[in-house]
Amino acid sequence: MSIEPRPSSGVAIVLGGGVREALMAQPVLRACDGATVFASADAVGTLLGLPSVGRAFVFDDSPAELVRVFRRLRTNAVQTVVVPFPARFVHLALAYFAGVPRRLMATGMNRWAATERVPAVKGMHPVEANWRLAAVASNRPVLGRRTRCAARRCRAGRRSSGAGGARWS
Repeated sequence: MSIEPRPSSGVAIVLGGGVREALMAQPVLRACDGATVFASADAVGTLLGLPSVGRAFVFDDSPAELVRVFRRLRTNAVQTVVVPFPARFVHLALAYFAGVPRRLMATGMNRWAATERVPAVKGMHPVEANWRLAAVASNRPVLGRRTRCAARRCRAGRRSSGAGGARWS
């Protein structure tokens, strides 16, 4: 066992919600190796088997628990806070007022709290938005989303016409 800190141990992830939100945040959890995760009691059960989770803290949205998370974010060596989609306003405000230097979240109504904005497209699936957050958190490039026209061209390229008409290959 090594006493060296893990590579991303300066990352905290604030998960709002229950099991569903924790499952949708899997790309972010896997990208931030050694991250400290703040989650509800329901969501912690989904985190137990993940080797990328460094520490997990249980909290709820009561004022006393939010103050406890705020103090941990202020006093620990947290350099980055990631708030996965769908984010609640109270968790965004918590990350903002804790004064963490790097705050990552999907753009939208919460762009005031982010130091780095991750572009999101209207109607984007939450897992895709979290995949983009994971790419930014792990310093990888964010690939563009395919448009409907590009998807149609891709499907049209897979079709081939035979003597009897169109057939799918």
